[in-house]
Amino acid sequence: MEMRTNESYPTGRLPLDLKATFRLHGIPNAQTLTIRLWGGLVVLGLLLLALSAHGQADDRGLLKGRQTPVQVLNGTAKLVSHYSPEQKLRLVLAVKPPHMAEEEQFLEELQTKGSPNFHAFLTPEQWNARFAPSAADEQRVVDWAKSEGLTVTNRFANRLLVDLEAPAGTIEKAFGVTINNYRVDDEVDYSNDRDPVIPETLAGLVYSVQGLNNIQRMRSALTGHQSVKGPDYISGPGKQAGESRHGDSDGSRPPVDHSDVHVNITNGSYDPTDIYSSQAYDYAALSHLGHCCNPNNNSGGSPRESSIALATFGTSSTSDLDGFFHQYPYLAYSYAVWYIDGQPSCCDDETTLDTEWSIATSNSFSSWQKSARVWVYEAGGGGDGDFTDMYNYMVTDDLARVFSTSWACTEFYDCNTGEMDSRHAIFNQMVGQGWTLVAAAGDNGSAADCYKNNPAHLSVDFPGSDPDVVAAGGTTLYLYSNGVYDTEVAWQGLTNPGACAKNQGGSGGGVSSYYTKPSYQSFREGPNRFVPDISLNANYGQNYYFNGKLVGVGGTSIVAPELAGFFAQENAYLLELTNIVGDTCGSGHACAPMGNPNYYIYYEGTHPKYAPHYPFYDITQDCNSNDATISADLHFYCAGPGYDLVTGWGTSNMLQLAWSINQWLAGDGGAPTVAFSGVGTNTWHGNSAHLNVNVTDTTATKYPKNGVSGFSAAWDTDPGDVFSEPTPGAGNSFYSGPEYAASSGSFALSSSGGQGCHWLNVRAWDNAGQGSADLPYGPVCYDSIPPVTTGGASPAPNLYNWNNTVETVTLSAYDPGAVDDTGSGIYLTYAQTDQPSCVPSDVATCGAYVAPFLILTEGEHKVNYFSRDNAGNFEALHTLDVNIDMTPPVTKAELAGTHVGNVYTGPVQVGFQLFDNLSGIAHTYYVVNDGAGQIYNGKPFTVDHVGTNTIEYRSIDRAGNDETIKTITFTEKAGR
Repeated sequence: MEMRTNESYPTGRLPLDLKATFRLHGIPNAQTLTIRLWGGLVVLGLLLLALSAHGQADDRGLLKGRQTPVQVLNGTAKLVSHYSPEQKLRLVLAVKPPHMAEEEQFLEELQTKGSPNFHAFLTPEQWNARFAPSAADEQRVVDWAKSEGLTVTNRFANRLLVDLEAPAGTIEKAFGVTINNYRVDDEVDYSNDRDPVIPETLAGLVYSVQGLNNIQRMRSALTGHQSVKGPDYISGPGKQAGESRHGDSDGSRPPVDHSDVHVNITNGSYDPTDIYSSQAYDYAALSHLGHCCNPNNNSGGSPRESSIALATFGTSSTSDLDGFFHQYPYLAYSYAVWYIDGQPSCCDDETTLDTEWSIATSNSFSSWQKSARVWVYEAGGGGDGDFTDMYNYMVTDDLARVFSTSWACTEFYDCNTGEMDSRHAIFNQMVGQGWTLVAAAGDNGSAADCYKNNPAHLSVDFPGSDPDVVAAGGTTLYLYSNGVYDTEVAWQGLTNPGACAKNQGGSGGGVSSYYTKPSYQSFREGPNRFVPDISLNANYGQNYYFNGKLVGVGGTSIVAPELAGFFAQENAYLLELTNIVGDTCGSGHACAPMGNPNYYIYYEGTHPKYAPHYPFYDITQDCNSNDATISADLHFYCAGPGYDLVTGWGTSNMLQLAWSINQWLAGDGGAPTVAFSGVGTNTWHGNSAHLNVNVTDTTATKYPKNGVSGFSAAWDTDPGDVFSEPTPGAGNSFYSGPEYAASSGSFALSSSGGQGCHWLNVRAWDNAGQGSADLPYGPVCYDSIPPVTTGGASPAPNLYNWNNTVETVTLSAYDPGAVDDTGSGIYLTYAQTDQPSCVPSDVATCGAYVAPFLILTEGEHKVNYFSRDNAGNFEALHTLDVNIDMTPPVTKAELAGTHVGNVYTGPVQVGFQLFDNLSGIAHTYYVVNDGAGQIYNGKPFTVDHVGTNTIEYRSIDRAGNDETIKTITFTEKAGR
């Protein structure tokens, strides 16, 4: 991979007012020095000062590229004081590999079909023997460092780094710099004041000196998260073990029933089950195949191929991780922590998030031994060399084959070419050994440096910009409250001031200013590397457990560990493929690990009919603009058809993406075949009959059969094999994958096809997603379903389920298959009124129903009825309630008060006694002295009217029987 040589700033994107070039004379191998002016402030003489700071200019050499923070050079970092000379600092000297062009060519051949090196990954020992710096060159660097009073704390087998530590004063003398305290925004950081120099004889061996400042440091791609500053120095070994824990699932595996939408959306944010759903990214269908993540049952847990290494800063709280596993008890977990360059402090939200979601997306939902092991590498210090150290510990430890980081630095503005080159060398070794690398593309839209520079610049983040790495972009996924897919758009940043700086700037994306375009991106015009490569939801909150509670969070920092989880699952799948096809993937090699997946991803994207299914969901709406692009009038990018610089190829169905990778490595071109046994065709069968299915794979090429992934079966309908879908969803095989993750199955006729004669339709898929045609078997005929009888009375009962007339009972029976002569038909319908002993198990007291019949008598009647078909199947007992009340209610008025005869000397209390023989009183109505009608509420009412009083009243029962109006008259005497 060629790197651009304009190492100071990307051409055309300089935050500069003027550039001038001078030739320095009198120095061996004189170099061109570019002097930059910011608002009239001229930065001069840095090289001369550096050369004269220690020894003579003629024995010192500059390293490639700017090694001083831009904030120091442009004056935005304000000098506070000289840094304490006694304070220790950790440094990293990055040694140049001697054969970078050969490395890049070898990595290209690793992914080139037809090359003898296709998929021929090296062991660490083979890589070091072929590509590592020589032992003599590394020793020269070590000897010089020791001669300057620097303590060598660690050396690596690949000889790419030499770790050092020393007091700042010793460091200043050794590298010809002054280390000062500078105020940057609201904090005080330390930094070298100029580029370091080393002996000219070593300048060609060393990429960079890292650790001279903590202004330039990695930052998290977590929404709302800003750069974290660690201690300047932490004592202790370069690497030490932290906690190591594991635990099993509680067995409540989330359903992967392909017709089910299993959703939680707890507290308004997505849970792992929501992301697993086919309404999102369909991890569930991949998980259903059962390969995650230890297919060979290694006793110590997942092998390195399906284990994940996380690169992060700070540590997480055990109680927070336990809270996540308690919230989602269906998750198994297995993780171990390594502290790099000192034990970090607790607690970091990014580390917590990455650990939780990488575990969630690489899970067996059963035993921890079957789930992916997650190795969490945690940097503790604040120097810019900690992450370089961390990456090299990962590759030399050789514990995993999937790498994920959600920490990044902006090309040029926050990580210099020496840092990028040294880390790229480590990444080359990783992918050369089969690693898959994933990094967040960032949360700052097209202005990756907006968190630090105002105005911001058109820029992208490293390591996502490295061609060895899958750059993880972001979308906004909207689900309805029931978990069903609504829409998905590119993550567009907010426009309120400061949004971009707080990681609310939208999906990172754009064009690298350092790395040239890799071959897998040759389809797109332009000389340089494009990012991102693929995306997932980053803007709509997803739950993680931090600081003792479950909260929703966003950012491409959640996309990276989720994709790492997928790649761990896919590597496990490839291990299973190796068990089937042997070492035949590539040029006679194992299928796992996969290495750099960008080659597969881009080939599928540019050849959409290569694999049996197209795995990507194209995102075509919204842009990665934000407040910084508006204020600085910067270009931004918008999503569109196909590949774009906001979401890459869009999002993906994870089952289909896995199958497309399998197709690249082990496609056999042959469709599975199906054999049927157990029952014959064109004959009737009882409910104990079973139809057996056996699937075998075929090959249409010179490559071996890659085996059966599974099959789907449906009665009387083609299960279907959909090539692609524009969005997530549900309802067909593209989303569900094989219904049965097996090569055989047995189907009971009584429960599978319904009554009558049917065909069983089967489709099967191999492990590259190659599907068979619709393969039907039949007809097979049987009748095992009881008949169905419905009953009703006429006239229909009222609201109270009563009637006040004679009722006619009508029954109707049918056999489910009788309509088209595929069922055995009705033998007899049984019915009896008020005879509880008439039941399907004893028909002796039942009568045969032949026509509608009358119920003439009052009362609460129960009609028992059911039918039997000609196959002898009885349906369950039905009971019809028929309630008849034909007698009106009786109402009796009662008067209470002081009276002589029928003459009352004061107010009169009037009440009613109510009587009904069956249904009960519905309402009682009364009228006093021709007034308004009233409904009696059960309590006596008062009449206080001098003279003659007349009360009319009547009642209606619940059957609708209306009593004849009655009247009562009384007199109230005047002059009381």
